[in-house]
Amino acid sequence: MDSKSSVGSNSLEEQIATMRKSLFVEEILNEQFNEWEMLEDDNDPNFVDTVASSYFSQTPTDIHAVEQILYAIPVDPAKVETILFKFKGASSSFGANKVTIEINKMIDCLRRGDMEGCKAGLPILKQEFDTLKNKLGAYLKLLRQDKPSSSSTGANY
Repeated sequence: MDSKSSVGSNSLEEQIATMRKSLFVEEILNEQFNEWEMLEDDNDPNFVDTVASSYFSQTPTDIHAVEQILYAIPVDPAKVETILFKFKGASSSFGANKVTIEINKMIDCLRRGDMEGCKAGLPILKQEFDTLKNKLGAYLKLLRQDKPSSSSTGANY
């Protein structure tokens, strides 16, 4: 390998390390995401991509379900809570820290009978999900660039 490609590789590796660190320092992800990364190996080099793709494809459906039930007339707090708990389970299992925090805040509002507070949390939840999707998507795209053999199989976020 010539020194030019070695420098390029180091630069990519540094970018990947910096982006990954940022996802944890900003608390967008938590330690649960580490568990998913540790399950990736030579037999399944795109495991994290697959898990992320699944989470990112299901989450808009979960958010939409919360929104539909939250704005139904009359609002059924038990239904809202059920959907939020399902969404919380998926987000927590994935390691989506800030998304999980916002879901918890919405659940807390529901339990206090603060429906307006719960509704006010929805745009924040959506923003945290978009931030996660954009930043983690960029990180995973860089990872795919570092794995030339799997670059064509990665998901787009």
